[in-house]
Amino acid sequence: MSLSTSGRTWEDASSPVAVHVARRFETAWRRSKGRRPEPDDFLPPNGLDRPGARLALLRADIALRWEAGEKVMVEWYRDRYPDLGDETLVALIYEEFCLREENQDTPDPAEYRARFPEVASRLRRVFDIHGLVGSGQTTTTHAHSVPEIPYPEAGQTIAGFHLVEELGRGAFARVFLAEERQLADRPVALKVARSGSREPQTLARLQHTHIVPVHSTRTDPATGLHLLCMPYFGRVTLATLLADPEVKSARTGAVLVEALDRLGTEKAPSGRSNGRIALARRSYALAIAWWGGRMAEALEHAHERGVLHRDVKPSNVLVTGDGMPMLLDFNLAREAVTDDPDSAASTLGGTLDYMAPEHLEALADGMGRHVDARSDIYGLGVLLYESLMGERPFLTPKGARSAAELLLLAAEERRAGTPSLRSTHPEVPAALEAVVRRCLAPEPKDRYATAGELAADLQAVADDRPLKHAREPLPSRALRWTRRNRRALAMAAPLLVVVAVLVTILFKVQLDREHRVSEVENLMQGGTTSAKNEDFRTAVMQFDTASRLSQGRPHLESLYKKARERARLYERTGVIRANADTLFRDAEPLRFRLTLFLGDLEVASQRLQETLKPFYVLNNPDFTTLPDLEMLDDRRRNRLHNEVNELLFLWVAAVARDPADQPDRLRDATKLCERVLGFASPKDPWPKGPWKALRGILAERLGEPAIIKDRDNAPSTEDSPLTCFQWGYIREIEGKRSQALDWFRRAAWNEEKNYWYHYYLAYLAGLSGFSEEALRNYGSAVSLAEDSPWARLGRGQLLRERGALAMAWTDLKTAETLFEALQDKRKERDEGIELRLTRLALGFVRQRQGDPIGARAEYDRLIAANPDDNPGRAARLNRATLDAAAGAIEQARDSYDSLVASDPDDLSARQGRALLALQAGEARSAEADFSELVRMTQGRNDQYLANRAMARLLLGRVEEAEADAKEAARLKPSPGHTRLWTRILLALGRVNELPIDRPDELARLPLGGLALMADLRKGADRLEPIAVGNGTAALRASLTRALLLAAVRDPAAERVANQAVALAPLSPQVYLVRGRVYRWLGAARRAESDADRGLELDQDDVRLLELRGRVRIESGKPRAGLADIDRAIQLGAGASLRGARGEALLALEDTQGALREWTEALRDDPEDPGAYLGRARAYLRRGESDLAMTELEQASAWAGDQPGLNLTLVLVSARCLPGRPDQIPRAIALARRAWGSRRAIWPLFSEL
Repeated sequence: MSLSTSGRTWEDASSPVAVHVARRFETAWRRSKGRRPEPDDFLPPNGLDRPGARLALLRADIALRWEAGEKVMVEWYRDRYPDLGDETLVALIYEEFCLREENQDTPDPAEYRARFPEVASRLRRVFDIHGLVGSGQTTTTHAHSVPEIPYPEAGQTIAGFHLVEELGRGAFARVFLAEERQLADRPVALKVARSGSREPQTLARLQHTHIVPVHSTRTDPATGLHLLCMPYFGRVTLATLLADPEVKSARTGAVLVEALDRLGTEKAPSGRSNGRIALARRSYALAIAWWGGRMAEALEHAHERGVLHRDVKPSNVLVTGDGMPMLLDFNLAREAVTDDPDSAASTLGGTLDYMAPEHLEALADGMGRHVDARSDIYGLGVLLYESLMGERPFLTPKGARSAAELLLLAAEERRAGTPSLRSTHPEVPAALEAVVRRCLAPEPKDRYATAGELAADLQAVADDRPLKHAREPLPSRALRWTRRNRRALAMAAPLLVVVAVLVTILFKVQLDREHRVSEVENLMQGGTTSAKNEDFRTAVMQFDTASRLSQGRPHLESLYKKARERARLYERTGVIRANADTLFRDAEPLRFRLTLFLGDLEVASQRLQETLKPFYVLNNPDFTTLPDLEMLDDRRRNRLHNEVNELLFLWVAAVARDPADQPDRLRDATKLCERVLGFASPKDPWPKGPWKALRGILAERLGEPAIIKDRDNAPSTEDSPLTCFQWGYIREIEGKRSQALDWFRRAAWNEEKNYWYHYYLAYLAGLSGFSEEALRNYGSAVSLAEDSPWARLGRGQLLRERGALAMAWTDLKTAETLFEALQDKRKERDEGIELRLTRLALGFVRQRQGDPIGARAEYDRLIAANPDDNPGRAARLNRATLDAAAGAIEQARDSYDSLVASDPDDLSARQGRALLALQAGEARSAEADFSELVRMTQGRNDQYLANRAMARLLLGRVEEAEADAKEAARLKPSPGHTRLWTRILLALGRVNELPIDRPDELARLPLGGLALMADLRKGADRLEPIAVGNGTAALRASLTRALLLAAVRDPAAERVANQAVALAPLSPQVYLVRGRVYRWLGAARRAESDADRGLELDQDDVRLLELRGRVRIESGKPRAGLADIDRAIQLGAGASLRGARGEALLALEDTQGALREWTEALRDDPEDPGAYLGRARAYLRRGESDLAMTELEQASAWAGDQPGLNLTLVLVSARCLPGRPDQIPRAIALARRAWGSRRAIWPLFSEL
């Protein structure tokens, strides 16, 4: 089947069917990894929809290819699709033209007419519209491609004309005041153009008093520029006069004469010219009528000679010094009659605001035969209206999807009728209004048949005589007759007194009647316009006034009923739309309160009810069928459906995930689910699948029988962004975070401009550890809604966690300002939960920046406003931490006691108090609080068990500590729990069971210091008797004893290790242990030698490869060391080698790779100070001192009593200070922590 298209193809390409298939095609294109999708595969089955759909598909295809850097030309499509119709071909040509413009190219329309001669005439029309609508200037399609010859400047001489000054410039030419040298320097107006036109030939045929004539025309041989010489009559145009402030308020024609003298640079003509006298003796409106008559005479002269002007407007009317108007700029003029429709179409042009409706339609459709002399009469009518009213009757429409649609909308507006003149300017004579309205009649047949008829009527108005062609209202006609015949009436007065009285009464009644009808109609028309502009308050006032004026008058009964109905309709419409806008405004904060941890669910539920109340959402079985919704425009109605769906869904989801046991609320949520499922459809805006799944979750919470859930599609096959978001939310509730992220990513992909989808994807990605993805999506959300504070709050919190404190501070301060503005706008006196969370985060940042005074100020502000809500309690907790760090132990203890007393179930407060006691050496108090924490969490929190183990170890209850440590390691195996277990075994003296066999690891066991050193030495002494002998037990005891002695830096460790080697010289393990001892004691060469000897015995021993790799890296041979580490990893070594690999990569200047390795090491062991130190050094290498300082602070928190490591941390922190004095407080705080006498696992701050 041929897909040749009709003239409607461009319009059909914007139909819902075409837009839908184009969107599906674009989605498939962006997903494709190899072969691009074929546009024809997406064509709809309905043959009527296919032409427009194919155009939409091909336009999408060419745009996507250009976006991808594949700049295909239209010829490629013509060769590939030989059945393309002319309209589709023209549309694709125009698409290529626009793409070139968007790429900063300057395509030439003539080039396209040469490339595609078969559609050249249609291309002229398309590019004509493009120039007209795109530039807003007068346009023509006769401008052919010519070399860019530079225009001359004032002061130059060209072809015998000395250019004095530039008078103006347009789309085609420049006009200069010039002196013609050959004729005694007579002043002339010289028009200079790059290309020739028919204007000289046209003007040569038009010899009229009110048309600017032509002296001569020539082409400059030196430049090739075309010159048109005309007499110089001054520089003042009608547009210049109308823009003058004095003229805008003029009441008499004398003001026009004064403005003419004031604005013209030439001297006023001596004597009393007829033009100036005619203007000065008339009122302003009659002076305009007199001018209009002269212009109409000029048009009649042109029309009689077969010439149409086509661009009548104030700037094309020159007003001479003696007050005479003269038409100029016949560059667009054409023959009034032609037999060639393509030729006629190709000559269309003009200025949009002055075009007749048939002119606009001809320009849109390319049919020029309907444009005739009456179109010039329409343009003159617009000119007269503008001169009288100070504004044009019609403005360029807004919201058109294409240039052709814009032209048709403009034509439709003109056909709706002309606004009244006298309703706002009663000084305009009724006769003159009748003339202007006939000029502006939508149908050409209803206008003046000739410009001569118009001239006669305008002259009649100017002379206060009866109209010959337009129909003047009877009262006005009678009054004007009375004024003209007042002398005769005076002589007959005695006979006509009674008749006069009766006639006057009749006239007055008729006048009042007509005036009342006109006033009501004008008010109703104004009300309709106000309603279209969504100014419903004004519309209601206008219709109310119209109904009052027409009430009780039989001849106005129909208008009265209509006005009253419209007033009620628009009053209700205004309320409904205002309610919808309020809901849209309130939805955003409510959405965040329902999804995050922002406040009480009960409060959020109440706000939801208040927000949805105007639309009876919670009381109507199917609110989507309410008649009120029909009063919303499509955009608001669709958004309302989506917003209500999301809010209800989020509320039900919040109820489903609320840990509180609230069966009544669960049942309410279930009923709501069932109601929604009663009217939901599989598609937007109420996707059924997620709601059914949510109903199943609620059933489980209520203990009801399981519901078979709809299986969700794979994210990659779902096109509905809302459906994707809701499935993602379901998966998150179910604890399937990876699947939830896939769904949220798909939602953001399907609707890239949706702020909310990007925000929630960022939030969840941040919780999942994908900080780069989170920052990227927070950035998208911020760019989509710069005045929304939530994304800035989320990004600020994430940046703070990453240590980018300066950037975090900027985001959080901006969020604070935006939240304050929202609070002021809503006139809320109490701080909102969002604002308090922002200030809490600002306190965190100050605390991390080493500014305890600033942090305390933020916390004090929160506590003063409300000490008992979540942010207030978190602020009290963090202030207690600041007190503890400053040595104010009792003050910190009082704060913790107060928090626990007011809420015994506050885990964070109780943990803070227990850690404070542990730090202060009050092991008994610490053990009591940790025991309560273990009880409250039913023994399922590994960290509480581990902390209680340390407290019990300090109390000497070693066996109980052992049980806690075992359970903590069972619940969550980790290197930290292994170190705790090792420490307890050491305290128990069970040195043969130690799971750690590296002296550096033994030296950083918890609860270190002198007690650890003593326990290590006791363990070594306990092994000494066993190490004597030649058996396996002696070998094992010697190896363990060597490690213990090395951990306390005892040189005897080397001797003991040598004894082990002597016992088993062919065992790789003995060389491993002695090598580790050598490395810890600083003998790197001996350590590497032992690693080599061990590998000779077992080349695949990963521990020996690790040892040699670490030694080589530390000895300045990072590449060789990296090779050993990589081989060990290939052979199955664990994550413990990531740190060593990071050291090698940093030495090789691969900072990004080093950061990646240390990050992986911390995933395995988040308590490793060496990994934090490594990351700090990498960040310093990249010049990111903020991030480096943050890593050093984390390292300090886990460094324990290791003087060497603490000294290194202080020295590295000093490298963060050059050029950054703001880092000094943080460095001082770090040094203070590094030299603390006793270390405990101590959080830097607490969050909600």
